[in-house]
Amino acid sequence: MSAVTIYNFLVLSMHNRYLAPNISAPLNESSIFPQTYIVDLKHTLHPLALTDLNARTWNIGTLFLILAFIAIIYLIVRGKDNDGYYAFVGIIGLLLVIGGFDFVNWDFTEHLKIFEPIKVIQFLGRLLMLAAIFLVVPVMRMMIKVKALWAKWLISVPIIIFLINGMMTIYRTQNFYQEIVPTNILESGYNNQLHTIDYFPAFSGPKSGVDYAVKAAYSDIKGPIMFGNSVPSFNSATYHMRIKHVVMNKYLVTPVAAYNRFNYRVTIDGQTVKWIHNQTYGTIAISSNELVNKKKAKLCVVAKPLKNEWLVMIIAGIANMAVMLRLILDFKRK
Repeated sequence: MSAVTIYNFLVLSMHNRYLAPNISAPLNESSIFPQTYIVDLKHTLHPLALTDLNARTWNIGTLFLILAFIAIIYLIVRGKDNDGYYAFVGIIGLLLVIGGFDFVNWDFTEHLKIFEPIKVIQFLGRLLMLAAIFLVVPVMRMMIKVKALWAKWLISVPIIIFLINGMMTIYRTQNFYQEIVPTNILESGYNNQLHTIDYFPAFSGPKSGVDYAVKAAYSDIKGPIMFGNSVPSFNSATYHMRIKHVVMNKYLVTPVAAYNRFNYRVTIDGQTVKWIHNQTYGTIAISSNELVNKKKAKLCVVAKPLKNEWLVMIIAGIANMAVMLRLILDFKRK
């Protein structure tokens, strides 16, 4: 069902290197008990914004953690049939939570190439998302097995508090970003790395050269061309260029990040042009021949799907439809 995502992740990760952050543990000995419990209750209606990324926000939440722990114990003690399976899934969730603490040493991953793309998705923080999914399973199983109405309501109270907390956190975070981010963020190139270097391809410039990537992202590359704001879509980027009348190299660096295995179509004013992958900046460089005697031009870069991606998408689509049909049939039968 998730074949497209997994296929893209594996193909790009095996053939590209990224500017990946260091692994940092989101939890410490004071972030679960009792500090987070106080934060959960105190900030139910006025929660901390997600932008306050510290131990208080990068965690599962004490109410949910207690509820999941009770569910696991309940299924072990009172369980029948295959309830042990659901308890086991919850135990895996608890182990993932423990893996997010700072007393677990993840330094060995710095020497493993396979962890480089994983670090890009803010690991270990994302590990807690998987933990939450695993911990939901025993809670839902307990809700199904408990027959007493008062018990169901008792279990529902922390869930309702958890939901309110989450919704209010999103609301406050949205307000925070609306104050600091321009309303025309798409037009100003947010999707083309103007705001961050996350997921930016690695480059061969000096290591202090994160500045290289930043300059490329901000369209601030020194040279004969000035790049205006980008107009991005899900698979393309368009730049309006102003050409200065100075001597130009054979290939000119652009702010468009380039990843191996993608098939790019690069055009200037609608005409296809030659390009190369500039290893210093990690971006696309275009042939200067197409810019002779021009003062203004429009650069457009379109990324085509990966090889075999359509086939993988068809497989994933069939799998999703089959699962939905199975759920519908099971629901009607029961």
